[in-house]
Amino acid sequence: MPEQKPNTSKIRQAIVSCLIGNVDHPCISIADVLHSLRKTLPLDEHTDRELEDVIALIAVDAGFAIEFDGSARALKALHLDVPETGSR
Repeated sequence: MPEQKPNTSKIRQAIVSCLIGNVDHPCISIADVLHSLRKTLPLDEHTDRELEDVIALIAVDAGFAIEFDGSARALKALHLDVPETGSR
C-alpha cells in the first residue's frame, strides 16, 4: 500500500511540533522549520512558498518572532556571496 500524502491537519501538527521544539527561542527560522517539515513529510506537494506562509502564520499566532531567511539560502545555493543569517 503506497504511503498517503499528508493532509492539512498533519502539516499543521508537524509545524507546531517544530515550534514546540524551539519554545526556548523567541525567534524561529522559517528555513529551518521548512527543512524539518520536508524531512518529516517528504510526500507533501505544497510549494516551499506555500509552506513558508503557513509556517509564518502559525508561528506568529503562537507568539514567535520569525526570520525570513529562506531567500538568503536560495542565493547561497546559486553560489552567490550572501552573509549567513543566524537561525535562532
